[in-house]
Amino acid sequence: YLIQTHGAGGVTVRHGDSSPTVPSVAIEIIDTVGCGDTLMVLTAALLARGIDDEVAAFLGSCAAALHARVKWNSRGLNPIELRNFVRRLLA
Repeated sequence: YLIQTHGAGGVTVRHGDSSPTVPSVAIEIIDTVGCGDTLMVLTAALLARGIDDEVAAFLGSCAAALHARVKWNSRGLNPIELRNFVRRLLA
């Protein structure tokens, strides 16, 4: 796998012949410090568990969008907050 971030342009996951690009879903940006790390960690963990490339990239992008709402990298990712964010996006 190769996970390539494009900032506001989203994220691409390259794996074999597949290379889906998922757009950024950031709505409210307060601080971008740690957003790429958040995206990479969650996306890589999901890929390692066999989750579909595009789904993993989407969830990583959602996690990074939530992280952008936090100033100074002051708290970790809340899984319930992530679930609610995804639900709102998909509603």
